[in-house]
Amino acid sequence: MNIIRKSWHLFRILLDFRKGRERVATPPIRMWIESSARCNLRCQMCPNKDMPADAKGNMSLELFQKILDQAAPF
Repeated sequence: MNIIRKSWHLFRILLDFRKGRERVATPPIRMWIESSARCNLRCQMCPNKDMPADAKGNMSLELFQKILDQAAPF
């Protein structure tokens, strides 16, 4: 994807976000999958920082595969 198309793509995503849309018109450029909640840091932005230690674990392989299958068209 060239720089102009990539910039336009990101701009459209930003517009959808600013408008409060739940669904964006364009698919994301990248996707990160957090497959583990086993972190002992307490970063302010992390939703896992307040989880009890016994609730932290790894994502199942089946769920990981399901996410990849759903994201494959993009």
